[in-house]
Amino acid sequence: MFESTVKCENDHIFVKPLCDFFKIDYQNQVERIKRDPILMNSYGKNRNKMLFGDNYPRVSLTKIGFIRRIQIMNPLIIPDHMRQQFMTYQMLIFDFFYGTAEREIEIRKLTGRKDQIEEQMKRLTNERRFVVRSLSKALNEKYHQYMFNF
Repeated sequence: MFESTVKCENDHIFVKPLCDFFKIDYQNQVERIKRDPILMNSYGKNRNKMLFGDNYPRVSLTKIGFIRRIQIMNPLIIPDHMRQQFMTYQMLIFDFFYGTAEREIEIRKLTGRKDQIEEQMKRLTNERRFVVRSLSKALNEKYHQYMFNF
């Protein structure tokens, strides 16, 4: 569902794919965005011939603006057979972009542990190099001592 509705360009998300997916009147959404005191500062118009097949400018929103628009939309404007799917979309859109707090905490914890392990590996690699050099030197000295004492 998100793959069909979230089409980005330069950190802006086009509104048209969302409207097309949920059968929402695109022009009505554009007017509402332009009248919204917060969204009026986070929208722009971009062209994307590859995405739309033409060169007409389409309204796009910042990520935060897109989330705001989704969450304040009235599900009653969605056709009956898609309404439940849209309400699920409203609940999950924030997590789609930012992840849940629990996931973020787990990611930070795992990243920290990975960094610790990499530091330990660096120290062990350096220690191994030192031991290999020392061993090589000791074996060479032993070999030279053995060879030249005869």
